[in-house]
Amino acid sequence: ALADPYFRGLAKVEREPSAQPVTKLEFEFERRRITKEDVRELIYREILEYHPKMLREFLDGTESAGYMYP
Repeated sequence: ALADPYFRGLAKVEREPSAQPVTKLEFEFERRRITKEDVRELIYREILEYHPKMLREFLDGTESAGYMYP
């Protein structure tokens, strides 16, 4: 698109970054079927990233019932 005459003078195509095409394996996670419980677990683990003590307790299995998600 930057090679279009409309953009002449705005950018130099040779200076633009380029990358190799992404393989389909990079998106393998999108093929996985997940359940409602899986989504809850993923959200809960994301929340725990902001609470290191609770994350350690969760991973150790010593987390008290008061902190468990419904």
